[in-house]
Amino acid sequence: MSWNVGRAKQHLSEVIRLAEKSPQLILNRAKPVAAVVSAADYERLVAQEREHRPSLEEAIRQLREAAEEEVGEAMRERIRAYRELLAQTPVDQLEVREHPSVAFRVSENTWVEAICRYLVEPKNSGPVKTRLVKKMLERLNAQPDKVMFPKGDAR
Repeated sequence: MSWNVGRAKQHLSEVIRLAEKSPQLILNRAKPVAAVVSAADYERLVAQEREHRPSLEEAIRQLREAAEEEVGEAMRERIRAYRELLAQTPVDQLEVREHPSVAFRVSENTWVEAICRYLVEPKNSGPVKTRLVKKMLERLNAQPDKVMFPKGDAR
């Protein structure tokens, strides 16, 4: 059932009673402006919102998986060789990660920048970066309900 704002104010108890059975739509100048729903329906909506809320953790997971697919095994091989070289030097406290890492940074203009660190041969850095960015964007765009991503060219 729908109610105009004035009538809903005058009959608020009835609106609430009816909302227990079905949502009550409130109209202002024939346009929907609000809905009164039961507490149970509200809790169900809030739970669904939480379940499908985009998350930074999901974005990080997607980016890490994409980076791992693109450079993971080759990076681990290079790290093994690098560690062997390090073992022959007096440097023994340097930690080198075997997997690509992903972090986010908020810039001054409120953009969030994704930073992916990975080891790759310098001569291959351009092509690897191009493939990696493409793969990461595809993964983020494939899950719009879990990872919100801006539309347009400014990404």
